[in-house]
Amino acid sequence: MEVKPELQGHQDVVFSVDWLCFALDDNISAEAMGTVELGFSGEGAFTPYENLSEAEVLNWIMPSIDKAEIEANLQALINDKKAPAKKILPLPW
Repeated sequence: MEVKPELQGHQDVVFSVDWLCFALDDNISAEAMGTVELGFSGEGAFTPYENLSEAEVLNWIMPSIDKAEIEANLQALINDKKAPAKKILPLPW
């Protein structure tokens, strides 16, 4: 997570969260990653950085992530690794 050291009287305000989704099927893996930029209005409850929980941060970023699409894309990558639509062969001579 990236933080601004000071913002509107608060310390270590998270403004960006990097995420990684990893899929594994029959020992074949695929991964996707991205970044969610967060806004900060200074209004409402503020949780100090050292008190943040994984669940709280996930609640911030999940509305910006299409989980079903990411999982479908990862499964498609795995399926392609299992049964590639094309391959490169060495020259026959």
